[in-house]
Amino acid sequence: MEELIKVLEKTVSSSQGDQNESTKFIQEYIQRDFTGFLQSLADVLFNQQNSPVVRAAAGLQLKSQLTARDETSRYQQQERWRSLPEPTKLYIKERVFGALGTEVFRPSSAPQCVAYIALIELPGGQWPALIPALASNVTNQQSTQQLRLASLEAIGYICQDIDNSVIKTTDLQLMLNAIVQYGLRDDEQDDVKRAATSALLSISESKVHKISKTHQSISFKDLGDYLNVAPQFAEKVVAQMIREDRLQGYLNQLESMVYFESKNVLQLFDDEILRMCSDVNDIIEKIQNVVPNEWWTMVTR
Repeated sequence: MEELIKVLEKTVSSSQGDQNESTKFIQEYIQRDFTGFLQSLADVLFNQQNSPVVRAAAGLQLKSQLTARDETSRYQQQERWRSLPEPTKLYIKERVFGALGTEVFRPSSAPQCVAYIALIELPGGQWPALIPALASNVTNQQSTQQLRLASLEAIGYICQDIDNSVIKTTDLQLMLNAIVQYGLRDDEQDDVKRAATSALLSISESKVHKISKTHQSISFKDLGDYLNVAPQFAEKVVAQMIREDRLQGYLNQLESMVYFESKNVLQLFDDEILRMCSDVNDIIEKIQNVVPNEWWTMVTR
């Protein structure tokens, strides 16, 4: 373990030699004992006696073994996780979950590691206790601010990248209750409220986009009913989406309405028809390129 800690320190060193040495060590460790490598990383992240730098480096390395930007590589990483023995996966999950709210650096690593494991397991019905546990961390009066914050971040990361349809309705309600009733309270700290707002946005964004495709406008109340939140929180979600260019539209606070831009339903229908016609023309052109002209002339008479 001590050798791994020294190597993790070198991964963030400004020396190219240190970085090369750490990369070689990690690659050899993975080839020799991938399971042991993941368990050791989880242990380093979990142990609060380790330096914040080392814990952050362990979290980064663990995260890199769970996901990747490239879709093919990401699939391979996820399949490799699924192939691990169940006791190993359980051990790592307990460690990373136990690290929530204990880190100094931000953004903290544990919420991201929890989320990336969840993205692999939740679609298959695994780790069913995770979301209730995260919600409990937020709602429990005994939770520290750091634990509440980290748990909200984990919820946000999960909902940002997962299809909400794979999450049980009861779990979605637990998350919404934790976010709205506890994370967005007026007396809550600003960083917790920001994390709660981000999590609420992650849960609601796809629904807002769906509404924007079928409505030119909608009241905050009706949108709140659709999102299953109070009107003021529906307004907050839409405002942030517009501010971050995730949605084209504007708010009218006097009317308590949101107006969507360029979302005329008939125009969307016409655009779809034009796209289909264009696709048909492309198909015809491809046929003309491979079929003899004599045959084509006979067919089109």
